[in-house]
Amino acid sequence: MNTTTRKRVLATSFAASILLAASFGSTAAFANSRGLQKEVLIGASSGGRTPVAIKLDSQFAGKTVTVRVVTSDHRATIGSGILNSLGNIYFCSTREVKAGDTVVVVSGQTVLMKKGVSGDDFAGSQYICGDTTSLQGATGATGATGASAYDTWINLGHSGTEADFLASLQGAQGETGATGPQGEQGVQGNQGDQGIQGDQGLQGEQGVQGVAGNDGTNGNNGRDGIDGTNGTNGTDGQSAYDIWLGQGNTGSAADFLASLQGQQGDPGIQGAQGQQGEQGQQGVPGQQGEQGVPGNT
Repeated sequence: MNTTTRKRVLATSFAASILLAASFGSTAAFANSRGLQKEVLIGASSGGRTPVAIKLDSQFAGKTVTVRVVTSDHRATIGSGILNSLGNIYFCSTREVKAGDTVVVVSGQTVLMKKGVSGDDFAGSQYICGDTTSLQGATGATGATGASAYDTWINLGHSGTEADFLASLQGAQGETGATGPQGEQGVQGNQGDQGIQGDQGLQGEQGVQGVAGNDGTNGNNGRDGIDGTNGTNGTDGQSAYDIWLGQGNTGSAADFLASLQGQQGDPGIQGAQGQQGEQGQQGVPGQQGEQGVPGNT
């Protein structure tokens, strides 16, 4: 960069600093301007682009701004530029803007406006996207070369080298600004990768005994099982006579049988008188007896 170019850059920077300081006074004054009347108007869209008019306030004149649009499914920058002497800006958006969208105007880190879009055509609707020939004015005359920013600084009564001048441009640390308004909900991010398997957790405490459940419904009867294999014949058991001998008795089988006969029991109690039997049938008549021997005369 040659000396002339460097001086012009310094002059532009210094002049802009003086202009902004005169226009806004301070960052605090700039931030406190949000209560002013502001407006967003749009014209008829054409080819996916929309003429946009944003009206702020003259105190923002010369301020470079970025304009974004926020809809229900996206947010995007639709234009940028410098506010005119009235604090307004007219431009053709990079994408279609419609009523119901929200427009946000930002200067640096400061939000100048956040407002819903009106569907009314703005004044001067001859500003049509795609036809900019009517916006091109005649080329102005070349202005006189202005003093460098350093020379302007010296003329204001300062003294020192260019390095001193550059150092003077650094202002004191400003106070912390007020917390800005809550930003809008961002778009849902992509699904993250599967996380690494965590370590085995500690054994939890024994839970409380649960309430006893209701009795279950009786199940269906099972099918009959297959007949099992016949068991093997058991060993012949001892006879009653062998068991009698095993208990310490002696004698023959007849003795064993005789031992089974108990002693004569006591006479039983006289039974009750039986009922009168029925009348028997008439007996058959007996045969005629033989003739008796004649008696003595």
